[in-house]
Amino acid sequence: MLRKKRPSIPVVIVGKKATHSDIIEAFRFGAADFLRAPFTQSELLDFLLRNARRRPPAFTGWFASIGGRVQKVFRNEVWKYIREKRQQRREVLGFFSGAGQPALLPESNQVVRGIYGYFLGPFEVSLMGEKMNRKLAKKNSSLLAYMVYHHNRPAHRDLLMDVFWPYSTPDSARNSLNSAIYNLRKFFGKACSAQEAILYHNECYSINPELEVVTDADQFYTNWKKARNIDLAQGLQHAVGLYNRAVALYRGDFLEGMRNEGWCEPIRDNLRETYLMALDRLSLHFLEEGASLSALNLCQKILSIDPCLEEVHQRAIICYSRMGLRDKAIRQFMKCSKILERELGLGPSGQTIQLFREVTDT
Repeated sequence: MLRKKRPSIPVVIVGKKATHSDIIEAFRFGAADFLRAPFTQSELLDFLLRNARRRPPAFTGWFASIGGRVQKVFRNEVWKYIREKRQQRREVLGFFSGAGQPALLPESNQVVRGIYGYFLGPFEVSLMGEKMNRKLAKKNSSLLAYMVYHHNRPAHRDLLMDVFWPYSTPDSARNSLNSAIYNLRKFFGKACSAQEAILYHNECYSINPELEVVTDADQFYTNWKKARNIDLAQGLQHAVGLYNRAVALYRGDFLEGMRNEGWCEPIRDNLRETYLMALDRLSLHFLEEGASLSALNLCQKILSIDPCLEEVHQRAIICYSRMGLRDKAIRQFMKCSKILERELGLGPSGQTIQLFREVTDT
């Protein structure tokens, strides 16, 4: 009932004699955190502060609404913390949506006076801020993606023929390329009537340099590089906002609908690895901050892409253990062991085994 009426309000569970199964069930139904009773005033304040600093603005309104039922010192301390961390909170990934999942901060909508290419996930193109909804044939769409992605350098006619029609005769490949270019120019149509969207000069094709070209892949790399530089120079906590912006741009693998296009593969692999590194740094940050649920969600996202990353399994085990979910921590260890054996023919490292022993001894 509460979830339906107020989906943005975080639900926390307070329990006196809750079992592991009760806690698991609570998280399954959308609980964002759990507090064991009895607790001291100091423990309650720490709990409120921990949740306040990783909540969206809707939470601050909710917290204000219960002010009359919370001792004034608690309210003042929390609001003081929120004011001090307001800017940081806007940039941090660690607050939750109504379902208890990390809420990503997407890149702000940007109206490009030219072409915007969506490469992370299904390929789409916007022109002058409007999505181009007309469908293209598969080969034409792939050629357009290639030219928009490589918009900074002209592509020689022979290169395009080799990439897209490698098994055709030169004459057949040239005719196919000419036909595809014609269809692409027609695709942009009147929206670009004042200037040709695709130019031909010195046997090279290129996107008209007078058109601004922006892609989500370029934005992803830009945010990642800035985050990495800040991470190395100032520390991880200062880079979280930019890591988050990079992650928010990643709707899916590079041109995920074009699996058989050879030119995509190295780019796709590189972007995926970079995305995993960004998720890894974010999960480490939230683990260090004590935001176990947020760190765990990120770990599970990483493992859904690459299940053989033993260090991430270790991090997930630590998260479960800190949340009091000992049985889930043990299952994570068993899953890690099976995957490493099946995929790599290896057993878990000594560090992972030691972590397992520490969990089972508690």
